[in-house]
Amino acid sequence: TFGVRHQTFGCRTIIDDCRMDQIEFFRNGGNTSINDLLPLCEKHHHLVHEGGWRLTMTEGRVATWRRPDATIWRTESTIDRRPSRRSEPAEQHQPTLC
Repeated sequence: TFGVRHQTFGCRTIIDDCRMDQIEFFRNGGNTSINDLLPLCEKHHHLVHEGGWRLTMTEGRVATWRRPDATIWRTESTIDRRPSRRSEPAEQHQPTLC
């Protein structure tokens, strides 16, 4: 699952206003599994699809953005949430039978 905001380039667009973008284009052999999808706002979606930027992502969900001249702009984790903390299970009260 994803966090609540798309945060590329410091963008703070809420996820409801994003498109689920396929990192590896289908025509290049990409698939539509959750592992190949990333929420992008309209602006960043257009940078990738029409602006000549390239976006790649590792299996560990680390994204690398490349400018049209192929220089790396930024490499960052796409996981924007902290792991949940598991609390100790509450003591179960067992009813006594009479």
